[in-house]
Amino acid sequence: MADLNKLTNTGIHLINIAMKTGMTSTGIPCFVGWGIGTTPAAATDTGLETPATESRTNGTETQQTTTTTKDTVQVIAVITCNATGKSISEVGLFNNATGGTCFMRSTFTPIAVVEDDTITFTLKMVFTRGA
Repeated sequence: MADLNKLTNTGIHLINIAMKTGMTSTGIPCFVGWGIGTTPAAATDTGLETPATESRTNGTETQQTTTTTKDTVQVIAVITCNATGKSISEVGLFNNATGGTCFMRSTFTPIAVVEDDTITFTLKMVFTRGA
């Protein structure tokens, strides 16, 4: 579904802080928000381009295996449209329900939603070693 998925510079900073001080000091990135922005995701993103009116959802975070045991962090969240129709085209992962750090952002082909429609987002971050 995602056309482009980027770990942001602030997401890298969050990992650095977590490794130094423990994730509890930075907040676990498990809050998912959606928006209508269409600019491709970039490492310099600090949030969604155009957040929609719905609040971020606290997703369910698990460890998964893609290549190496537990090399993948997965967050699943359901967001429900609470207003008039819109075309959702971006999703972001944050460490707080409001404000906070944008850990990653993805853009995708717009999905039209109307009030009470839901989208289930599955966000995966696969950690790999360099050669």
